[in-house]
Amino acid sequence: METINELKSKIHKIFRPGTTVLERKYLVGREQEIKDLEKVLSRHGEHAIIIGDRGVGKTSLVRIVLKELGQKYYDRTLNTHKTTFESLFKSLLNDAGIDLDITEDEKVSKSTSEIKGGIKVIGGKIASEKTFSEKHSYNNSALNPWDVYKYLKNKDKIIFVLDEYDAIHDMANEDEIRSSTAYTLKTISDHASDCESKIIIVGVARSSHELIGKHLSIERCLKELFLRQLKKQHVLDFLEIAEEEIGISFDNRVKTEIVENSLGYPYFVHLVSLESIESMFERDINDRNITWQDYERGFEKASKQAFQAELSKYKSTVETALPSEKAFIYLLASSSRYPINRKTLKNLIPKNEKELFDNYDLIMNTLIIEKRLLHLSTTTDELRFVDPLLRPFLKSYARLNTKTDNTPTLFDDSFE
Repeated sequence: METINELKSKIHKIFRPGTTVLERKYLVGREQEIKDLEKVLSRHGEHAIIIGDRGVGKTSLVRIVLKELGQKYYDRTLNTHKTTFESLFKSLLNDAGIDLDITEDEKVSKSTSEIKGGIKVIGGKIASEKTFSEKHSYNNSALNPWDVYKYLKNKDKIIFVLDEYDAIHDMANEDEIRSSTAYTLKTISDHASDCESKIIIVGVARSSHELIGKHLSIERCLKELFLRQLKKQHVLDFLEIAEEEIGISFDNRVKTEIVENSLGYPYFVHLVSLESIESMFERDINDRNITWQDYERGFEKASKQAFQAELSKYKSTVETALPSEKAFIYLLASSSRYPINRKTLKNLIPKNEKELFDNYDLIMNTLIIEKRLLHLSTTTDELRFVDPLLRPFLKSYARLNTKTDNTPTLFDDSFE
């Protein structure tokens, strides 16, 4: 008979919030994206950039595909302000077992004009006559894009994965990393006949231009894969696969709530489901059916965890929001139209929310300018959350927020 520890081990192999999915069968709804990435990896001179909102499964997609292809890869997460292009690629090359101390007798200078289609990357200028060295020694010179190519030349295919690349926006040397990485992509692509290695960039963005810059010569070799939120049916399929494999069932009302409120974000589905299961065990270690009460308690714990991890930068903003500001936030999160025109949203304010209606513009501007929680499009006049992952958690909380004064709130430590 299966022990509780064995069961929990199975559960944690399926529900993995904040980390990557282990098996392809749990990466439901990504069949086309998997094929697209496999196609890029099979073509000479092409690299990939995987973009989308936080929590949609970008890193999981990359690792599952590389695992299935049996492809050797090395990854780095851009999460430190001290990262430079040189430190980033030196560490990747070292991980790949490439000896950076090997030197050549000859040093051949290459100007960027010799690299086909000299480029200028938006957000990071590169002088047209900048000299790159082919010398394989860095005692006296810094690592540059041409060097990276020379180290990878005539070697078996190696994949470098640059994860959380959007962190580049918080770095003082953003231009240097962005422009040098762009040149590296271009140089390897131009020399695909003797360099099979590839680079995969992964980051939160709505377009590849936000991360790598804009130039036609880069766009030709860098294939963009945009991961949208999952469809409702895909979320339901995942939950049903999990039910069958672990022998635990979600009450139909609970399953519907997770599917509807997730808005297609796998991170939300994994985290809320896992905490709901844990709440079931706390209630009755022998039960195998997740009730509405388990879901309510599980969601509270999941929300706290999310605002301490993926959404930590917004925790204080939401926690200290005034009642009228929270009403505004919940109204936007719960709207069936999203993003939504600000005037349309105002018309949805309940009659009993007089303060919100009378001070609508002031509250909106505070949440946009001061608290940086919302974004207002200057072209469409539509409101949305700065981080889309906020919405499923705030929407769910709004739906459950029919609490009395002595009921724990989203960040009430007494709930523990």
